Amino acid sequence: MGLRGRQGFGGNNYGGVWMTRQPFDFSVEQTEWWHIFDVGVGNAVNDLQASDDGDYLWVATTAGQLYRIGNLNQARSEMTADVDNANPNRVTTIDLAGSWIGRVITDIAIDPNDNDRVMITLGNYGASTHVFYSTNATSANPTFLNRSGDLPDMPVYAGILNFFDGNQAVLGTE
Repeated sequence: MGLRGRQGFGGNNYGGVWMTRQPFDFSVEQTEWWHIFDVGVGNAVNDLQASDDGDYLWVATTAGQLYRIGNLNQARSEMTADVDNANPNRVTTIDLAGSWIGRVITDIAIDPNDNDRVMITLGNYGASTHVFYSTNATSANPTFLNRSGDLPDMPVYAGILNFFDGNQAVLGTE
């Protein structure tokens, strides 16, 4: 599966997400891309992260929104890939209550051994919270808890969860 985010190209003032099942099939003349989801006017995709099994896609936007798109393994055509066409995919908008409202989500990390364990990192100065972690990320109402610890007030640009222990992470800060 191939994925790409779009940031308002061709005169459009909105971003979206597209996917293909043929990212490395060089026998086809033109790769077929399917529209999955639009993030709205004046917004753009900042980060995409797919679960190891390919069934979940996490989308972070420049406006600080976080979406989870599920059932991607069922997407086999334009109709079943586009969440606007009443298909088996489902989009969940993650409640951004608290200290990350309107802040840029800089990275998403998914535990390769457990789709429920997801970490996001945040940019911006002037906030004491830059790392949030969920252990129920695929549930109907996932919760993300602050795991910033005693990090200094500086943006966290990237993070990766330890393959052997999803409770440990390596972070890239400013």
